[in-house]
Amino acid sequence: MTQTLVSEARYRALSRDLSTSQVDVEAALADAVEAIEDRLHRGLEAKERTESLLVHRNLEVYPPSTPILVAEGYTRSGNLLWASSAAFPSPIFFGSVIDVPYRLDVTYTGGWTADTLPSRIERAIVATAKAFLAPASQAPAGALQVTVGDAHVQYAKPTDADLPPGVWESIKGYRHREVIPT
Repeated sequence: MTQTLVSEARYRALSRDLSTSQVDVEAALADAVEAIEDRLHRGLEAKERTESLLVHRNLEVYPPSTPILVAEGYTRSGNLLWASSAAFPSPIFFGSVIDVPYRLDVTYTGGWTADTLPSRIERAIVATAKAFLAPASQAPAGALQVTVGDAHVQYAKPTDADLPPGVWESIKGYRHREVIPT
C-alpha cells in the first residue's frame, strides 16, 4: 500500500463510512485528490516536481505546490524561491533586469504529507471521496427522470468534475494563482 495524503482509516473515521470496500475507498480518495488538485491549480502531495514557472523582475519564482521542502540551487523564503543569475542563459540580461515574461524550468520538492496536510483540505478530500462513492441522488440505471403517480423526480447528471456542496468554499483560499510579472 502506498503512502497517501488521507489513509483509508482516516477516511472511515471522518466519513463514518464503514461499508465501502478498501479498494473502492482508495480509488475514490485518489480521484478526490485529483479533482481538488485540478480546482486548486496545485499539487497537494509532497513530491519532486519540475515545472515551468514565470520569473519576476527580482528573480523570484512562485511554485504552486507549497510548502516548498527542497529546491536545490535556489534560495528559499516561505513559498517563493529566488533564482541565481546562473540559472538563466546570459542573453536575457540587460543590466540587472531580465526581459519578462520569462519562464524557467524549476525542479523542487513541494506539497504536504499526511502529517502536514491542513485539516480543511483533509476534510475536503474525505467529503469529495464520499460523494464519489455515494452520490446524493442515484438514479436508476440510465434514468434521468422518474414519474410514479403524482411523484416526479428529475436526477442531475453526475459528474466527477464537481465538488460536493460547501467543499469549494472551504478550500478556495488554497488556490494557486499565477501572477504575470509586469
